[in-house]
Amino acid sequence: MQASPGKMRTPFKLDELEPTAEITIGFKQVTELSWRQKLSLDACTDCGRCEVSCPAFAAGTPLSPRMVVQKLKGELWRVYGRGEEAKDVVASGLIEEDEVWACTTCAACVEACPVLISPFEYLLEIRRALTLEGRLDRRKSGMLTNLSRVFNPYGLSPAEREPFLRELREMGVKLVSENPGAEYLYWIGCASHYDARSREIVKSMVKILQAAGISFAILGDEELCTGDPARRMGEEGRYQELALTNIETFNRHNIRKILVHCPHCFNTFKNEYPDLGGRYEVIHHTQLIGELLRTGRLKLRKKLGGKLTLHDSCYLGRVNGIVEEPRDIIGEAVETGSFVEMKRNRRNSFCCGAGGANYWYEVKRRDRESVLRLNEALETGAGTMVVECPYCMQMFGDAARIADAEDKIKIRDIAEVVAECI
Repeated sequence: MQASPGKMRTPFKLDELEPTAEITIGFKQVTELSWRQKLSLDACTDCGRCEVSCPAFAAGTPLSPRMVVQKLKGELWRVYGRGEEAKDVVASGLIEEDEVWACTTCAACVEACPVLISPFEYLLEIRRALTLEGRLDRRKSGMLTNLSRVFNPYGLSPAEREPFLRELREMGVKLVSENPGAEYLYWIGCASHYDARSREIVKSMVKILQAAGISFAILGDEELCTGDPARRMGEEGRYQELALTNIETFNRHNIRKILVHCPHCFNTFKNEYPDLGGRYEVIHHTQLIGELLRTGRLKLRKKLGGKLTLHDSCYLGRVNGIVEEPRDIIGEAVETGSFVEMKRNRRNSFCCGAGGANYWYEVKRRDRESVLRLNEALETGAGTMVVECPYCMQMFGDAARIADAEDKIKIRDIAEVVAECI
C-alpha cells in the first residue's frame, strides 16, 4: 500500500496551508478511505500470517492485525455491499482504542502478508483522527507537549545536555559552525542526548570517526527532535513544525550528508523529510562503519571472543533493508565462530516494543516484547546482545533487569563493539 512501510502519507504541507484552512486527517469511517486502501482490505484472505508475526499479539495486547483488517473489511462490505450507513469505527466499538495504540509499527505484518496489505497503516490513520480530536491520555499528550515546549520527547531542558556536549568538545568534536566544510553532520538524536547509557554510542562513534580520519561535525544546541514520535502518535502538525525547523537548519549550514545511529531518525530523514523538501544523503552508522572497514580506512587491532548475537532493529532491517552491513562488521570484529544468530533474524526479526511511539506510553499487555526477544537471545547462549538502535538498547537493558539476566547477557551497540577493537 505504501512505497515503503517506513513512510507515512503526508496529508498536507504545513508551510503551504492557508491560516483559515480546515484540516481533515486520518479516518473515522471506511467511506473516507482511498480506493487503494479499500482494495487492500478486500484483498485480505484471512490467512493469519500477520497475526503470527505480530509482536504486539505475541505479547498479549488486544491487537491482532488480522482482526483489524477483517473487521474493517466487514464494515466495508456492510456499507458498500448492503448499502447501510457507515459508522465511526472507534465510537461504534468496531475497533478498540487499545488495539490502535498497541501497534509498534514494526512492519512485521507487511513483511508476512502475501498480498502486501499494511494493517498498521489503518491503525496510524485512526491515531491521526483520535489525536485531532484530542482523545489522548496523560502520557501521550504529555509527550506531545514536551516536543512543543522543549523540543524533545523526554521533557528535559535542553540545558541538561550541555555537560555531554562539553565532554564531546573535549574529545575534539566540533560544531558545524566551527567546521562548515565537514563531510558529515553527525546527528546525535534525543536518546543519546538525554540517556546516559545511549551517550556511550556517541563516544564510541567519535572514537571510530577520528580513528578513520573522517571529517564530521555536530549541531549542538541547534539539534531538535526529528518529530518522528509525534508523527507515529498521529500529531502531524507537531511533526512538521519540527521537521521544517530542522530542514531550515540543515539548509542554512549547507548540509549534504547526515550520519545517524538511530534507525528511527534514519528512516525519518531518508523516507519522510523529502516530502517537505529535505533531501539529503542519509547514512546509518552500520553502513559507514562497514564501508570504513571494507576500504581499509578503519583498522582493527584485535578481535573479540565470547559468543555474540545480533538484534536487527525493525526500522533498519525490515523497513530499510540494512541487514548484511552489521553482520559484515561483526565478522571483522569477533573471532571466527563467536557470532550466533537468533531464530528470528534479518527481515524476520522480532520487535523490541519501542516503535510506533510506544516507548512513550503504557500498553496493556501480558508480556513485554523486549523480554520475549531477550529470551530468544539467551537461548543462543550468547553473552552479548549487539544492537543498532539506542531505543533497542534501552528496552533490552530494562528487559535484562526485569528477567534478572544482567549477569547473563550484556547489551551493547555495534559501535561500542567496534570501538573496543580499535
